[in-house]
Amino acid sequence: MRSAILALLHALAFLLFVRVPVAAGPLQTLHQFDWRFPGSTSAGTPYGGVITDGTKLYGTGFLGGANGLGAIYSLNLNGSNYQTLHSFGLAQGSEPESSLVLIGSTLYGTAANEFNTPNVTGTVFSISTSGSSFQVLHSFLNSEGSSPRPGLVALDSRLYGTTTAFGTNGRGALFGIDPSGANFQVTRPFTTGDGTPGSGGLTVVGERLFGIASGGASGNGEIYAVDPDGSDFQVIFSFPSQVLGKDPRGTMLLVGDRLFGTTYAGGTSNLGSIFSLNTDGTDFQSLKSFGGADGVGPLGGMTRIGDRLYGTTGRGGIDDKGTLFSLRLDGSDYQIVHHFEGGDDGGAPQSALMAHGNTLYGTTGGGALGYGTVFAVTVPEPSSLVLAILGIAGYGAIATRTARWRMRGSGSLA
Repeated sequence: MRSAILALLHALAFLLFVRVPVAAGPLQTLHQFDWRFPGSTSAGTPYGGVITDGTKLYGTGFLGGANGLGAIYSLNLNGSNYQTLHSFGLAQGSEPESSLVLIGSTLYGTAANEFNTPNVTGTVFSISTSGSSFQVLHSFLNSEGSSPRPGLVALDSRLYGTTTAFGTNGRGALFGIDPSGANFQVTRPFTTGDGTPGSGGLTVVGERLFGIASGGASGNGEIYAVDPDGSDFQVIFSFPSQVLGKDPRGTMLLVGDRLFGTTYAGGTSNLGSIFSLNTDGTDFQSLKSFGGADGVGPLGGMTRIGDRLYGTTGRGGIDDKGTLFSLRLDGSDYQIVHHFEGGDDGGAPQSALMAHGNTLYGTTGGGALGYGTVFAVTVPEPSSLVLAILGIAGYGAIATRTARWRMRGSGSLA
């Protein structure tokens, strides 16, 4: 009986909402980064996405700032009042690549140090939303891991992340740290069998952390789960063949009891794919294989509004500058929302989109001025009736955790 009711609810949601085509508004370029070194303090080349406190957007530039080593920036939701909040210096790490985490009025993030700043292999930092009180909370030693590119997540009063190189076994490590900078711990060094943590961040599911890794037993990549203290590490899925996906990228999105993610390569055309699976690793489904004209090489993961997923590809589309796309949770009804042209609209997006209401915000690494953009696009907002039906049918929860803090960031609903 329960299965019959759920089937009916899914059918109702399909008829009420997902049959309606995506009629998104035009993409709006909110800001074009114009960094020239020396002499400019603007951020440049934002590889990470943006987050919001409801009034402003916050993000990082891989390049830019007064020292050319990257910067933290803010701007209003409509694109006005751009400010460079902080320019990175040699002792602070450099080249931040990930989105920030907002807790109260404090922003937290990581700097990857891709340019090998002497004696610094990456940092964890904090800064107030006003731009004051910048602090390096931890500077990594090679023995702890280096290049914490994927960024941070918050769980039970702690911040967690991964490094992508060095560490005890040369494969990176899982770490935790208090927001004050105290109690830094490497909770699990990754081994050869674990794979190597890639550019995707961690996803919180209950009291466990889920992540992606390249390589692994199959060589195509893996999905793992681990307790925050590093115990009970499990590879819940290893990509068995290139056709099902290779080299997972981006942070996975939790919808109900299923994880949704992307691979940079693999799929039927070896141009990337979208997948989903249960949190216990069962019922893996390849939802989409990219073919070139519809996108190539997704990097940023997925974002959800209602019963639709949204994401970007870094290449492909009409001008081979990337796409912004949408599809249903079951993988059907794939649609291109925007073909990036590489001009004022930017190009080569790499980060996840952020949903604030029914508006999607994102960044690109290219554009008319050569240093990236911040953009916004408004999509249809699902009705309260549809959301209620989806919730009853098991798709209502973005995350099933009870952490005291809620992270507002790329890939999450504000």
